[in-house]
Amino acid sequence: MRRSMASFSRVSVFLLCILVHCS
Repeated sequence: MRRSMASFSRVSVFLLCILVHCS
């Protein structure tokens, strides 16, 4: 569970960065 949350957070930040760069 803990590992899944860490991965989810990492992916969320990664996607957020992509969106910011695309904007």
